[in-house]
Amino acid sequence: MNDARTLLHLQNLDVEVETCEAALADVEANLGDSPELLAARDACESARRTLDALRARQRDLEYEVDSLTARIAAEEKQMYDGRGRGARELEGLRRSVDALKAHRSEVEDRILDTMGAIEQAQVELATAEAELERVETAWRASQGDLLGRRDEIRAQLAKAKARRDHLASTLDRAVNARYEDLRQQKRGRERNRVKPPVLGNEPIPAPGAGRLQLIP
Repeated sequence: MNDARTLLHLQNLDVEVETCEAALADVEANLGDSPELLAARDACESARRTLDALRARQRDLEYEVDSLTARIAAEEKQMYDGRGRGARELEGLRRSVDALKAHRSEVEDRILDTMGAIEQAQVELATAEAELERVETAWRASQGDLLGRRDEIRAQLAKAKARRDHLASTLDRAVNARYEDLRQQKRGRERNRVKPPVLGNEPIPAPGAGRLQLIP
C-alpha cells in the first residue's frame, strides 16, 4: 500500500476515533442522576418534610390540650372542694376555668385543621412517591441502555485505535510526522475557529472543507 492510500485509511481511522470519543463523552455525560430524577427526589423529600412538620404540630397541640385540661380540672377542684371561699374568689376561678375551656376549644379546632392538613399532605406525599418510582424506573432503564452503549463504544474505540496505531507504524517516519503536524494544526484551528494557516503552498483545509492534503 503506497503512502497516499495509507494516509487516506489513517485519516478515516482518525475520524472514527474522534467520532467514538465524542460519542463516549456524550454517553458518559448522561450517566448518573438526571435532572428529572433529582427534581422528583426533591419533591418527595419536601412532601415528607411537610408531613413530618404537620405531625409534630399536631403532637404539640395535643400536648397543649392535655395541659389545659389538667389546669381546668385543678381549678374546678378548687371550686368544688367544699372549702369556704369568698364569692369574689369563686367568681375568679369560674372566669379562669371558662377562659381555659375557650382556649382549649380553640386549640382543639386547630388540631382538627392540622389533621385535615395531614390528610392532604399524605396524599401529596403518596403522589410524589409514585412519581419518584416512575422516574426511577425509567432512569434505571436508561442507565442500563447507556452502560451497554458505553461498552460498545469503548470496544469500537479500542479496535479503531489499535488499527490506527498499526497503520501509522507502517508509514515512513517523515510522512507520519508531517501528517501528525498537519492534523494537530487542524485540530487547533477547529478549536479556535480562526482562518486556516498556510504551510508552504498547501493550505490546511478548514473544518468540513475536506480531507487533509498530505501528499502532493
